[in-house]
Amino acid sequence: YATGSGTSFGQVCSASVQSFSKTYSATSGRTIKLEVAVQVAQGSTKRANSVELQRGGTNCDTGSPTTLSTFTTTVTGNDSGVIAGIYHDTGQSGSVTYRVCVCADNASTPATVQAGSALAITEF
Repeated sequence: YATGSGTSFGQVCSASVQSFSKTYSATSGRTIKLEVAVQVAQGSTKRANSVELQRGGTNCDTGSPTTLSTFTTTVTGNDSGVIAGIYHDTGQSGSVTYRVCVCADNASTPATVQAGSALAITEF
């Protein structure tokens, strides 16, 4: 379970990003359920408009991370909301790092990762 305020890392999703990550010890043969929820800022030019769920790599745009899924929002204007999604990852064993990259609607500045943003990891 990871929460965070994140660090800015250059350009992905054609916009600046912040991210947070969690390293997880995966059990061979099990399915990993990743639940992502990112709070969208209200009335901010640094609001999030999409989220990339990644595995591996060094950060959002270096070290060859694998993009597992991209979630987007239809929230516009001064509205607030949540970008959320679920992804099932298979074939992992041992230490694996999952990362949530939060992409901005304004490419000149990073999106702000709001309080309440989280990545929950469970196995089944």
